[in-house]
Amino acid sequence: MTQKINELLIKIKKERPLILNITQYFPLDLIASGLRSIGALPITSNAEKEIDELLKLSKAVVINLGKLDDEFIQLCDRICQSANELKKPIILDPVGAGASRYRTETSINLIKNHKISVVRGYPSEIVALLNAQLIKIGTESTANDLACENAKLLSEKYDIAIVISGKIHTVIDTNKVDHFNFDSAIVQKVAGIGSLLSSIIGAFHAVEENRFMAATTAVAYFAACVGIANSKAAGPGSFRSGLIDELYLKV
Repeated sequence: MTQKINELLIKIKKERPLILNITQYFPLDLIASGLRSIGALPITSNAEKEIDELLKLSKAVVINLGKLDDEFIQLCDRICQSANELKKPIILDPVGAGASRYRTETSINLIKNHKISVVRGYPSEIVALLNAQLIKIGTESTANDLACENAKLLSEKYDIAIVISGKIHTVIDTNKVDHFNFDSAIVQKVAGIGSLLSSIIGAFHAVEENRFMAATTAVAYFAACVGIANSKAAGPGSFRSGLIDELYLKV
């Protein structure tokens, strides 16, 4: 795994893939800094007039549903359709799926109507995606086993790879499964860590066509960086900056 991670990091640094991030979510500086630290080029846009041009330049698309409205959802549909036509991989971060029907149905419709390559979410979000059920926020530990079961069914039903974030990060693609252990009380205090991981997966997928390999190497690499940053951090602030340093130093 380490050799493959290094190979892909070298490719990212050499090719400098443009990663199109579609989001109205707040940790844009964390996402942009993380992508730049590994050698990728981040760009963000919610302007329909330039989407086609940016998609042609981009190597992967990351859609983050952190903040929703009807106009943004229409934009996501348009982007997914164009990305599919151009054969650009799409990573979906279904933020808050299970918290409201609006968020849950938006996520499910994107998965049903378009070819999504990887979905990365927390256990409660993954549980909600299979049967459109609402999940009480804060039940991640009890939802984890059910999330793995649902992820396998989702993967088989929609031909998609699933990354479940939590104390144990699990990557599932039909019959292929891999696990990575990284989490801490400090990590849980920093907003946007999961969103950054979604974009890191996008960068790896930009240079690795196989979605399971892209997801597993990205998560393994991210886990290593999180572990070192966490061991050095005095608190959430130093962890955040330390994580960016580790992403940069490991390239």
